[in-house]
Amino acid sequence: MSDNIWIVIALVVVIIGGSNLLMIGMVRGSKSIKLDVFKNMSKSANPWKKEDQSFEELNEKVKKLPK
Repeated sequence: MSDNIWIVIALVVVIIGGSNLLMIGMVRGSKSIKLDVFKNMSKSANPWKKEDQSFEELNEKVKKLPK
C-alpha cells in the first residue's frame, strides 16, 4: 500500500512539474507572437483602412474642384 502512495506522489510531481515547464515555454516562446497578435487585431478592427484613406483623399479632391 505504501508503494502506491509513492507512485501517486511521483505522478503528481511529474504532472505539476511538466505543466509548469510547458507554461514557461509557452510564455517565453510567445513574446514575439503577442506583438503579431496585437498587430493583427488592429488590422481586423478596420480591415478597409487603406480603402477608407483612398476615399478620404478622393473626397478632398472632389471638394476642391471648382463648382
